[in-house]
Amino acid sequence: MIPASPLDGAILALDLAENAGWALWVPADHPMIFAHGTEHFAGHSFARRFSKCHSFVSGMVARHKICTVLIEKPFHRGEAATRAGWGFAGVAEAAASAAGAARSLLINVQTPKRVLTGRGHASKEEMIATITALGFTPGTDHEADAIGLLLAYMEDPTCAKATSGAIKRSPRKGRAKK
Repeated sequence: MIPASPLDGAILALDLAENAGWALWVPADHPMIFAHGTEHFAGHSFARRFSKCHSFVSGMVARHKICTVLIEKPFHRGEAATRAGWGFAGVAEAAASAAGAARSLLINVQTPKRVLTGRGHASKEEMIATITALGFTPGTDHEADAIGLLLAYMEDPTCAKATSGAIKRSPRKGRAKK
């Protein structure tokens, strides 16, 4: 069941990569205290990496009764990186849904940067410095990005876009709408 408010229920934020950052907020714990870390999805094949991602996400959702999973929208250069980024996002969404999360949402990579630093193109160093100044101790830039995703969503839940549901498409020129 989808919570009445975007902040009702536990939230897991993910910056997905082979070394993925995550941040967790459970409202019953304390309104502004949450855990964060880095999970390693190393493997010799995409299938092995995706399997590790699935196990991690489904385990977190089940263990912490996650309602909302936030996923940084993949943006990569190069075929392998693009395949990995969108592969991790799809696997995370499927794992979250199968484990009982009510919704998965994408957040543009620039949104947390803009919300936290005032610049949508802030560097990794600027994001780490900003997150650290807020009292967090990210171990990696991916962890800092996951914390940023969570903080941006908590400040403005409308910054996220649903990953599932009806897809609206524009009709091609010369084709009739059905």
